[in-house]
Amino acid sequence: MTDTQVRNAIAVLAVKTQDGELRWEKSDPPSNLTRTIDARIDLCYLTSYEGKNLRLYERKERSFISEYEDWYWGSSIILEMIDDEGRTLDTFPNVTTLNELWSAVRSQISGINNFIGNLTGSLAS
Repeated sequence: MTDTQVRNAIAVLAVKTQDGELRWEKSDPPSNLTRTIDARIDLCYLTSYEGKNLRLYERKERSFISEYEDWYWGSSIILEMIDDEGRTLDTFPNVTTLNELWSAVRSQISGINNFIGNLTGSLAS
């Protein structure tokens, strides 16, 4: 599988999420993902597509930058295929379309687009 195929597949998931065809639910991260002081995962999002369970989350990691002699927090978006018990079966490669999917899922879960639409609609009245 090429990076282009992965990018395109994740873009399809993002579009299906934006269109409401793919529904996600928020979940607490499993303890096996949060057992470190140098990494943090606040929320996970779960869905099932074509019989496959998917988990999406943002992993924030603390790293020391020696040239600045300071700590910083970096982050990456992780998409995994998981089994029915939540164990990771495989992890998708880190590609740019993961950010699009992350944004689409967060917008769906929060309902921000409807909220903004309602606000701007009430202003137009």
